[in-house]
Amino acid sequence: MIPWLISSYQVCFFGIFWDSWIYTYILVIIVVLPTIISIVFNLIIFITVRSSARRIHETTTITVLSETNTSRQQHAREMRLLKHILFMFAVFVLGWAPLFVVLALPSAIYHTIPGWIITSSQIPSAISAVIQVVDLFIYNREIRQYLKERIHHCLGWICA
Repeated sequence: MIPWLISSYQVCFFGIFWDSWIYTYILVIIVVLPTIISIVFNLIIFITVRSSARRIHETTTITVLSETNTSRQQHAREMRLLKHILFMFAVFVLGWAPLFVVLALPSAIYHTIPGWIITSSQIPSAISAVIQVVDLFIYNREIRQYLKERIHHCLGWICA
């Protein structure tokens, strides 16, 4: 909002519209800042899960499994979590970057782009959003269990 007020001020008082800094601002606010926020929150999640798993491991020293087997399982869990975080981050960046790069282009370039390219740059963001929602359903055990019970209940009611 603030950049548009400043650019309106430039047009009203100076009769010029120097808009290249606005597109840099938009790119930073829409692409760079969410990317940094996503990285920070994912690192917090990973560090919290890792420290929690280590605390649990330290308190449960009497187990049937050997020490090396337990630490291998813990390492495997951490690697799966890290891969999942990286996957979700890649889906976010690859899905939303095309749209926001097109939107952050200067108006002189933006108006020369065919409409179908601008429209098709929205498709990856929609696919990204769907992938992220489906992924959250898949990785949330309680939601998965609830959906299985509801589907089983509905199918039992239909078939009966």
